[in-house]
Order: sequence, then structure tokens, then C-alpha cells
Amino acid sequence: MFDLFCMGGSSLDLILKVERLPQADEKLLAQFAGRAAGGLVSNTACAASRLGLQTGWSGSLGDDDNGRFVLTEFGRFDVDATLSVIHPGAVSNFCVILLDPSGERTILVVNTLSDPPTLTDEVLQALTQTRFGYAVPQIPAWFERFAAAVHSGGGRVAVDLESVTPVEGDELLSALRQTQILFTNRGGLAMVPRSAGGMVNPDSDWEPVAHEVLDLGVEEVIVTLGAAGSAAVTPDGFAQVDGFHVPVVDSTGSGDCFHAAYLAALQAGQTLTERLRFANAAAAIKIQQLGPRAGLPTQAQVEQFLVDHS
Repeated sequence: MFDLFCMGGSSLDLILKVERLPQADEKLLAQFAGRAAGGLVSNTACAASRLGLQTGWSGSLGDDDNGRFVLTEFGRFDVDATLSVIHPGAVSNFCVILLDPSGERTILVVNTLSDPPTLTDEVLQALTQTRFGYAVPQIPAWFERFAAAVHSGGGRVAVDLESVTPVEGDELLSALRQTQILFTNRGGLAMVPRSAGGMVNPDSDWEPVAHEVLDLGVEEVIVTLGAAGSAAVTPDGFAQVDGFHVPVVDSTGSGDCFHAAYLAALQAGQTLTERLRFANAAAAIKIQQLGPRAGLPTQAQVEQFLVDHS
């Protein structure tokens, strides 16, 4: 039995430090800061495992050095990736991350394996034995099989909606109708088609969109708000919790860590406000280290952080 089974969303990250983000048609010197296994879904898998959840992952990898490195990193975080699908002769997905001195970053996503992760019989069986199935929105034919497998075992579907989601419009709405927990930010909510004809200002108008998402059948809409913390909208109410002020070294992977911590707190039976605060704390610990998975905290470290910042 898995606590969390994650699908796809893995890459090899090449991290470059720059004085500032480049402008159009200019040449800018960069410093190589290293490579790291990353990807928004697989980062969440590793963060969840660090927090004590029994976690599995499956997705597509090339049979290149980058793919082997990614698998080794899953093992280092005790994530069960034995159901991964290796594509002979293929190049694994990778990202180029530009990191400025403030810790903010721009991510260039290169999806060389762009198809949805393969739902083998073994993967579908694993999904029937998980409390949470986690993925990004995908085309209806794939997402219906994924969600049906998770639901058949009594699990709940959790989705990460970002601006680079592979579907939009009616296909996105189809995925959301089969989702119980939606993680997103204000930019992600801007992608949701509105009955009122579209979002005007994602910075100030995100809460009405979150309520429209609830009307689709989603049970919890969790919105990260950057330095302002996070908020949650459910049929029973609304909660917002301020973020923690800590030195920012690298914000890469902080949202993924937040999602994992929220699910860990949900499984532990914490209240809505407690879940947001626990997840904010985990993300605050994470952003003080360089790299998408450096600094991923344990449950004990998050609990101590909350004591120190009470």
C-alpha cells in the first residue's frame, strides 16, 4: 500500500547562476552551478518520502546517463521507482534553470518525452493501492484511466496545475472533474476556463476562480501565494496562512515540497489551517538550499521549525 503514487513530471535539471535574467538578443555570462534530478512531480515524490510517506513513482525516462542519474536519485530518497518505463535510444526530459542572486529563477522546460507516462498493468495495479494519486492534468483518455484506478481503491486524486500544463480548455476541465485535491498558484488558476468568460487579474481575482473549481467537484483548492504564504478553499470554508520570512537561496522545488508537506499533514489528520502552516514551514526550509531537492525536510525538522517560529 502506497501513501502517495506519483506519475511523470521528472527531468534532469542543469542549474546556471546569472547576474540577472537575460533580455532579448543579448549574450550573458553564466556560472554552472551543477546538475540535479528534478521535475515538478518527482520532486514532490522525493519530498513526500522524506516526510515519511510510503511513496512510489512511474514515468518515462531515456536510457541515457541523465535517466540513470534520475533513477539513482529516486533510490537515494527511498522512492520506489521500479515501475519506471525506459525508452531505448531516447533522451530524458531536462530543464535549464537560470538562478539570479535573489534566489528567484526562470526555468526552461525541455520535454523530449512529451507523451503521458505509460499506464502499464503494473502501474494501474499500484494506483489501486494508494491513498493519493498525484499527477499533472493530461489528455482525457489518459487521465480517465489514471483517476479510475486511484478511485477504485478508495484513493484520492491530487493534481498540480501550473502554466505549463499539457492540456487546456475542455480537456483541463475534464481532468479537474475527476480531481479531489488541486494544487496551483494564481497563474495556474488563470488557465481555468471561467463561466464568466476568463480571469481578468490573477493577482486579485483568484478566489472566485477557486470557487468555480469547487463547483466542478474538487474538494480542496490549495493556492500558493509566494512570499504571502498560501490559501485553501473548500466547500466548508476558506483559510489563508502567511509565509515565513527566511533567507532565499533557491526557490526551485519549493512548491513541490509544499504539496508533499500538505498531503503529509492531511494524512496525519491536521486541520486546514494546520496543513497550510506545516506546508509553508516545509517550503521555507527548502528554499534555504540550492537545488530542487537539497534541503527537503523531514517531519521532525518541520515540527522543530514550527516550534522555533511559534
